[in-house]
Amino acid sequence: MNRIALDIDSNGRADTLREALAGSLGFTMIFLHAPPGPVREEILARLRGWAGQDEVPPLVEVELQPGEWPHYRLRDLGLEDAERTMVVLTGLEQHIVGDQASPPLASFNFARDALPTWIPGPLVIVASDEAFVALSLSAPDLVSWRAYELKVHAADAGPKSEPPARMLSYEPPDLDAAAEVERLSGILQGVLERKTGHSAIEAARLRLRLGTALARAYRYAEAEEELLRAVQAFEAEGRDAEQADGLFRLGQSAYGRSDHDTARARYEQALPLFRKVGSVLGEANCIQSLGAIALYRSDHDAARARYEQALPLFRKVGDALGEANCIQSLGDIALYRSDHDAARARYEQALPLFREVGSVLGEANCIQSLGDIALQRSDHDAARARYEQALPLFRKVGDVLGEANCIQSLGDIALQRSDHDAARARYEQALPLFRKVGNVLGEANCINSLGDIALYRSDHDAARARYEEARPLHQKVGDVLGEANCIQSLGDIALRRSDHDTARARYEEARPLHQKVGDVLGEANCIRSLGDIALERSDHDAARARYEQALPLFRTVGDVLGEANCILRLGDIARADGDDDTARAQFEQALHLYKRIAEPFSIGWTHKRLATLAPTEALCRHHLEAARAAWSSIGRDDLLAQLDHLAWPDEEATE
Repeated sequence: MNRIALDIDSNGRADTLREALAGSLGFTMIFLHAPPGPVREEILARLRGWAGQDEVPPLVEVELQPGEWPHYRLRDLGLEDAERTMVVLTGLEQHIVGDQASPPLASFNFARDALPTWIPGPLVIVASDEAFVALSLSAPDLVSWRAYELKVHAADAGPKSEPPARMLSYEPPDLDAAAEVERLSGILQGVLERKTGHSAIEAARLRLRLGTALARAYRYAEAEEELLRAVQAFEAEGRDAEQADGLFRLGQSAYGRSDHDTARARYEQALPLFRKVGSVLGEANCIQSLGAIALYRSDHDAARARYEQALPLFRKVGDALGEANCIQSLGDIALYRSDHDAARARYEQALPLFREVGSVLGEANCIQSLGDIALQRSDHDAARARYEQALPLFRKVGDVLGEANCIQSLGDIALQRSDHDAARARYEQALPLFRKVGNVLGEANCINSLGDIALYRSDHDAARARYEEARPLHQKVGDVLGEANCIQSLGDIALRRSDHDTARARYEEARPLHQKVGDVLGEANCIRSLGDIALERSDHDAARARYEQALPLFRTVGDVLGEANCILRLGDIARADGDDDTARAQFEQALHLYKRIAEPFSIGWTHKRLATLAPTEALCRHHLEAARAAWSSIGRDDLLAQLDHLAWPDEEATE
């Protein structure tokens, strides 16, 4: 046969296809659009030439004969106990029946659960565009499982292949995890009870899929039992690739229940096996997952190194989903470092990649993260819009953790606006969701925030109880930032009780933890609180120095509330020093910032301060009425009584 040039030779897609075949461990489905004739013969010749070379598995060709149904032919190959094998299927064109479903292809749809047990490697279907249309019409569930799709043309003919070449996420539809568990449990039970017997590998492959489904249903203990049995069977048979896949999934299950030490151990077991069998995709997934653990433990340098190591590996095999996840995670690091411009750039780079591969979950995570940037910049309306955009996407794909995070963030907006009842309702709505999925960090953050509400309400005992409940949870998952926030909050309680020595000790304990993880906002809050201690002790020079040290940090991260609180306190110092003009100017500047973020709690306190400095009775009355309106809007009847007599205020909102 005369060899012909293909369009995929000039745009890198031929290399991407070969990498996809080499990187596939277990069952993977690949669609190649090639009409009968020279182009198809050429791509089949390429597949034969690649087979058995450079980690591409050996090849079994299946050409359907007239009248043959595809799933029967694949079932009868007898590959259940075979080593990793690539199966190339042709001949679907005979089953095209116009715009109606084809019974042979429809039965292919019903056999989809059995395919991974029949074929220990990639299933490459080579067919015409018309045949794939018929397959999509007749077997939509099967088609949704494809991991890679490519159209092939002669180099000098059109239309050309659409760049870029991308792998799709191999994530079979799982709208009902419980139903998936039931289905796979039934299949496994049938195999185990089959009178003709079963092979250990056939059962292990089913256990691998069942364990994955159980993890998606948040049934982690059962998941790990099935996955471990699968791993042991693969190890006994010397199936390194499948053993690596099982170990990785065990790591994912442990990670899902916040057992990061166990997850790390599993990833580190899987990584050398993936490298041994030459699975670039498996290697990339392990490295990325180790980065996620480092990120949760606030080890940003280690996390960045892992993501930057994984990113070119995902690009090498054309895995757009892995690439997008790495880019998004690099954005998360920038966000934790309060580098909002860099974070936004990463999220906006990742978002179209998620949409390109149809990853609703990835899209939702990016939108939520853009909301986090807005929240940190005190742009509450933009943040709320992002969370309310992401929330239905999380619910659409059944992602309970994403749903919980959005609800918690909506609580954070309410808390920053001093709407404590709404904030409490959100946290109490999110808390059982975090517990349902075993997310210890989310649980700890909700408890911490409920402590913040109690602190704002001056219920110090309840606040302390919440912080002391949350702190060991943060420590359990190695969350340095969460631990620092708990320590700082315990300092806030001591400050409210005028226990200055304890408060100072807490802030000085928390500050280096914030610095360790690059949390500029937390560091600024600690410095400002040390200024509050100095102010309460009437050490105005020390207090002024602290506020002036904290102020540029708040401005760096765009935290309007922190900036306003520092300016307000500088006004308090000026008034205590008898400089009423400077005090009034500082209070007016702080009031402008509080209004910018619609923070009624502090708006009320600032108007009250201005009332005490008003040069006329009318202006005093104006500020008192404005304070009354602000506090009435959030139901703070306990504060309204103070407006009947001008007492010196002693508190305002804190971050």
